[in-house]
Amino acid sequence: VLEDERSGILANGAHRLMRAALENGEVPRGDVPAIVQASERTGQRITKSLIENGYLQSEGHTGALSFAIPSAARDRWFPSLYASLPAAVEYEQVSGPSR
Repeated sequence: VLEDERSGILANGAHRLMRAALENGEVPRGDVPAIVQASERTGQRITKSLIENGYLQSEGHTGALSFAIPSAARDRWFPSLYASLPAAVEYEQVSGPSR
């Protein structure tokens, strides 16, 4: 998240909100300004940048914010998590050999 914040993809302070969402599971929108140590408007801007880039999700404009893993960051955060194996091989490794 810090990389995307430094490169301008995410608003400054986004890492604080992401950390709170990861640690707590959900963050009420009303808590955002205190978490990011900024005004309500800045908190809204940070929230918007995180939702638009897939780092947070919410069930609506007033719903709590929860942590998400954007597909663009998946390989950076979890390298080799999704190996390029055929589906049958992946299933067999997880469930054991078919009988």
